[in-house]
Amino acid sequence: MSIAIFSATRSTRLISHCSRRTARACQSVIDVLSNQGPRRYLFNQQATAYFQQHRLRPRLIEKAEQLPPGNLLDEAGIEQAIKEQLGEISEAQKKIIKDGARVAAYRAEAAAPVVKWLVCDDAGQSKGITAEVGLCWIHDGRHDKKLTPVVELHRRRLDEFMDEYWQYYQALREYQENPTKAGAESLEQRFDELFGTKTGDEALDERISKTRGNKVALLAVLRHPEVPLHNNAAELGARARVRKRDVSLGPRTAEGVRAWDTGQTIVETAKKLGVSVYAYIKDRLSGAQQMPSLAEIIREKAKQMHLGESWGSNSASPNF
Repeated sequence: MSIAIFSATRSTRLISHCSRRTARACQSVIDVLSNQGPRRYLFNQQATAYFQQHRLRPRLIEKAEQLPPGNLLDEAGIEQAIKEQLGEISEAQKKIIKDGARVAAYRAEAAAPVVKWLVCDDAGQSKGITAEVGLCWIHDGRHDKKLTPVVELHRRRLDEFMDEYWQYYQALREYQENPTKAGAESLEQRFDELFGTKTGDEALDERISKTRGNKVALLAVLRHPEVPLHNNAAELGARARVRKRDVSLGPRTAEGVRAWDTGQTIVETAKKLGVSVYAYIKDRLSGAQQMPSLAEIIREKAKQMHLGESWGSNSASPNF
């Protein structure tokens, strides 16, 4: 089971994959998740479901369903297929079609690991790419914190609600240490009570309602205790790249891009693993090879953290 915590880098508690490409679109998210592999497109039921979810016109969906199913297309191939089968369509419609076909091809990938679970904020470009999504509690809480009520009563109720919000977050963290069926049921009931609150402040009540609407994604931890509650690891990994860009104004050549990506990926990943960056690079450049590779350390730590355990049919089950 692959779990990714997404921001502008592909990042988990064990690895940061730095990339120059932006994360502001579906295609770019998949570029990062697929390790910048070549873009491939596939028309199947998964693609059709994506088209319907993003409200593509029924007429275009019918025509798209007539495209050859099961055939992987490259960039030139899908452009030709769209032109021949769908004719002249708007850029927005073409984007939905290409995004849906790209998602379908990514999920059907057999030659490389496919991320099944994405932990992210509520940004639209991250939705529908992976089979399941877990939302970041820190991002969700920030929306409430940004509220600036004028009435004293509303300010007091906001403070009281935020205290309860973070107490509930702490309870989820404690649950991760000792997951039980009774604990999951209690926390789900507590969620319904907390986010069923009516404070009388219209802005706060609207925010509470939006959080309640994201219940399944926010309570992913109750089904899979090893799933992180936030994606701060990705945010910090992205921040390092942004700071370097602020100083250097970005690389000037393709070779420079690869050097930035490789160097920062090694540095940020080593930090997360508790490995000395200087010692690791010296070990590799000198040819000593006395230190285990970062990949070996990642695999070992993943076992220790039981990552993906609650998905594995042959793995030890949680307490419940």
